Amino acid sequence: MRKINKIFFFTALVSLCFIGCAKKSISGDVKEFEILEKSEKVLTYSVKGLDDAKFELSCEPADLLKIDGLKIIGAKAGEGILTVKEVSDNVLEKEIFFTVLPYSKEIVSVNGDKIEVPIKPKRVVTIAGTSDLVFLGIKPVAGMNFYSAGKFSEIFKGISELKETQPFDVEEIAKYNPDLIIYNKRMAIENIEKLKDIALVAPYDIEEPDSLKRLEGFCNIFDIDKNEIKQKIDSQEKKIAKIKQRLIDGGFDIANNTISQGSYIPQMNGFMISGYTDFYINVIMFDKLGLTPQKKFGKELLVDYGMGKETEMPPKHAFMGPMEIAVDYIGDCFFLLGMSGAYPEQLHSDPIFSNTKTYKNKKVFPVDMVLLVDKSPLYLEEQANIIVDSLLKE
Repeated sequence: MRKINKIFFFTALVSLCFIGCAKKSISGDVKEFEILEKSEKVLTYSVKGLDDAKFELSCEPADLLKIDGLKIIGAKAGEGILTVKEVSDNVLEKEIFFTVLPYSKEIVSVNGDKIEVPIKPKRVVTIAGTSDLVFLGIKPVAGMNFYSAGKFSEIFKGISELKETQPFDVEEIAKYNPDLIIYNKRMAIENIEKLKDIALVAPYDIEEPDSLKRLEGFCNIFDIDKNEIKQKIDSQEKKIAKIKQRLIDGGFDIANNTISQGSYIPQMNGFMISGYTDFYINVIMFDKLGLTPQKKFGKELLVDYGMGKETEMPPKHAFMGPMEIAVDYIGDCFFLLGMSGAYPEQLHSDPIFSNTKTYKNKKVFPVDMVLLVDKSPLYLEEQANIIVDSLLKE
């Protein structure tokens, strides 16, 4: 018999009885099965770990299980009886009856449409929202676009990182056998359809700057209470208040020290300085910690200070230019955003930059851009500590 290497899951509760005498038994709510052979009405499969046992599966009513190729997605609605027969040399040894529970439920997504998601997602893949989901205590099997260095390595342990293939690698995602895929709500329709060929899918508004509004997008999917999310976020905000007080107690003059941030662009020997709504570090510095933006930075780049408005790409409220102009946007303290928090060597020898008061006073702070621009409250305490620790350096 040709063996087809395909593993799938279904959830069931043993409900009735055993017939005959069997050498092995099936127990527990979740089982992994590997399909060996199929016909129109019967699937013959083995149970993982029981190499010498074969089983036949049938269901009544027949349409209770949605069979897509060799993948059983599960019961769509209501309950039914699933009959499992253990056979050996075509002789019935055992017949087990299961009550099949509904596999999926209908919810209203963040897009406002009705979608189907698993009742209890067990193998989630996140193309968007990985860090937010982990913040809520739910670990996907694989995800994209999350920061897992340093102290966060243990938090993300066991989560595989998807390759940064745009928009994604279909085969890579499929190998994780997901039962649910979370994607950016702004993803192109043709790409969403590709994901639907793998598993059930749900959109997530990763661009929403308000953490509570954004994380509420998980409430219907994972049966999370909105108040529980609010309590988690409030707990983080209280920590930020203490960190801000540490800055004040450390003697930093918030009112009389201006702040700005930017990324060095070596191709033009200049900077890109992003506005308030474009990089989350600005929200942390000016909204949560109450720091004072550099005058020109504030006037020209913080027009959209209220957050939440759509911005264009490249960012609408951003400046990009050569060094002789860019230095006008550098405050008393300047956070230099880089992919690894490194200090570009050429800045030390640049005659314009090295002659600024900020550089001479050693108030240029290289920081990890990947960490400092992430909106997830999972990182908020660490982000605020990095900013405050930098400003308190002697």
